[in-house]
Amino acid sequence: MNEGIKDIQLMLENYETIVIPRNMIGQIVIKDFKESLRRRAINSIIFMKTSYYVILQIKDANQIYHDSEESIFEYDDDEITSLLEKLKYNNITNILINYEDSAKNYNWFVGWESVDEKTNLQNKLQTTQEVFNDIWIAIGENAQKELELYLPHSQEERDSDWKFMK
Repeated sequence: MNEGIKDIQLMLENYETIVIPRNMIGQIVIKDFKESLRRRAINSIIFMKTSYYVILQIKDANQIYHDSEESIFEYDDDEITSLLEKLKYNNITNILINYEDSAKNYNWFVGWESVDEKTNLQNKLQTTQEVFNDIWIAIGENAQKELELYLPHSQEERDSDWKFMK
């Protein structure tokens, strides 16, 4: 399933989409699935696959985020935001994995528990942090508990891992 991945799209609660190209995807674990058929919106009933365990490493946390369909790495004079700043709100709702073969993709919603039931804007099951200049995201209670198992212990270990992940 890993071969041929083009990119990952992180869908946020505010309907923004962040595209992570293949060369920036490090460690990735998506598991503990549950399937359901349910009403997602007032006019939508869908078959949903939800993951309750996500670990994702994204290379170079300080890359500039640009809200654009062309690229997340373009410079914008109006708003300069790093990718880490954009993701620290802990509001990923689903993850779409796109393959080079455009007919193939996977889409998972993620486990969600609201920090504030009135606004429903942030997920308390998501943790986002920077470690040796990479973004590490854990979604799900067990993923949050086990995140430390995936983290590199030094900058040298991180750099070595990226050399092998190319």
